[in-house]
Amino acid sequence: MKKFLASLVAAMILMTSFTACSSQANQEVTQETTMVVETEVEEIFIIEETSAVEETTVVEEELISNVIENLNNIVETHDNIVVKSNFEPHKSRLTANEQKVYDEFLAKIFKYEEFVVDFSDPNSNLDYDGFYRVTDAIRGDYTELRLYLETSELYSDEMYNGKVRYISVGYDYNWIIREEFDREFMEDYLEEINKVCDEIIARMPDGTYAEKYEFLGREICKMTVYGEQEGENIPVEEVDWSYAYMNGPLLYGEAICQGYAYAYKYLCNRAGLWCITTSGGCHCWNLVMLEDGSTYNVDLTWADTGNDFERYFLLTQEEIEVDHTLYEGEWEATGK
Repeated sequence: MKKFLASLVAAMILMTSFTACSSQANQEVTQETTMVVETEVEEIFIIEETSAVEETTVVEEELISNVIENLNNIVETHDNIVVKSNFEPHKSRLTANEQKVYDEFLAKIFKYEEFVVDFSDPNSNLDYDGFYRVTDAIRGDYTELRLYLETSELYSDEMYNGKVRYISVGYDYNWIIREEFDREFMEDYLEEINKVCDEIIARMPDGTYAEKYEFLGREICKMTVYGEQEGENIPVEEVDWSYAYMNGPLLYGEAICQGYAYAYKYLCNRAGLWCITTSGGCHCWNLVMLEDGSTYNVDLTWADTGNDFERYFLLTQEEIEVDHTLYEGEWEATGK
């Protein structure tokens, strides 16, 4: 293993200048995995104090730092080293220009910056339909943003190509009734969700991807009751919407299909596992990815309400379509 990692380090040093920055989601790995990687890295770079070490240049130190950062995006499974899957799959479906706008928007959104897009501005390099493709992709890749990211079309007499000329990007609570958006409140709320996720992840077995997906899925089902507005667990000011977001299962134990799917995606991603949502027939469920890159359907809502987890876990596309209808353009499973 050490020889393999040492070779990998050498190769990665050569490729560092060509390596793009990893996404925030890709940098999130479990504490256990991080400790394993850091231990291996430390052993690789422990060398005797020689004149050669003293002559290490600033450039070389920077390259080593970049290599270590890249190694943090590697996970160990079945004695094999595999690079973590891309956690921005919706972004990959965009055009090159839209991906550039995606990155620009995301940088502002993570800093809670409000901005307005003017489609008549030649520097915007984006049209009305492209705007929604980009913002939908951002929400798809970063489930937490569904809680507070808001886009609003600004109507005026000024149109552009027959459509609204301006759309604003701002922040408001999509699940709770509050007078004014408070960034500190939002961050504390997300931290509360993260603590619940981390407690679950800490108990996740060290096994195959299938075993990890199953554990996390069963945990969501165990802590969640299907329902829209029972009001028994969800606070009054949140009762109308929390069941449709990831906080419904993770904080209050109540959800409809969207809540199940969003919570499962967020929990899996935080655990370092690839997971997305897909939908059809007014229903929402998930796709997960195994070690070989093949994807499968997981429907926690029907698994929970039907009390038959195995029936809706790791289904091929053919198996899920027995009783599910996929919307056009949605994600299909590749596993056989």
